[in-house]
Amino acid sequence: MNLSRNKIWFLPLVIVLLYPLWGNPVKKFLSVKVERMDFIRAMIDNENPQFRMEDFTLYQTGNGKLELKLAADAVLSGDPGSSEYRLEGVRCLLYGEDDKETLITGGEALYVAKQKLITIVDDVVVNSNSGEFTLETDALRYFTFYKVVKTATPVVLQNKDGTVRGNSLMYNMQTGAFRVTGDVKCVF
Repeated sequence: MNLSRNKIWFLPLVIVLLYPLWGNPVKKFLSVKVERMDFIRAMIDNENPQFRMEDFTLYQTGNGKLELKLAADAVLSGDPGSSEYRLEGVRCLLYGEDDKETLITGGEALYVAKQKLITIVDDVVVNSNSGEFTLETDALRYFTFYKVVKTATPVVLQNKDGTVRGNSLMYNMQTGAFRVTGDVKCVF
């Protein structure tokens, strides 16, 4: 009998027997964390606000120019010490470099002050003041620091020349560049 060959079976046996000790930490470490709209909905559905204000307006300026005017029928605060605010009846006016205005409307929004992030949901419509385009989607995010709009829900982008449909969109307000991805259909 070869004793060294029999020792090889000892290692798998030890691993299997000790699985309850190391299995869960390894699962947690290797699991993928996915951000979901459920988290945003949970914040919007928060029924215990710290305060409520009616007819709320927030202004953001940069380099002495007005960049953003965020108006809401009501704003509710989150947990104490939180920088998250729930907004109802949202109208967000964005001012571009060339003084063009873009209006974003939606039913509700979540504004995270620390991240300078606005997430608007419920029948979101984006209209350019110059009439260049109209965008419709279920939810979008506006990164105020980067001046970038992103959606992870189906979009319909229209102008006088045609319609573009897709599963997501990214639009840079500074450069005017945009990208529509996922099952894109164009009708011109």
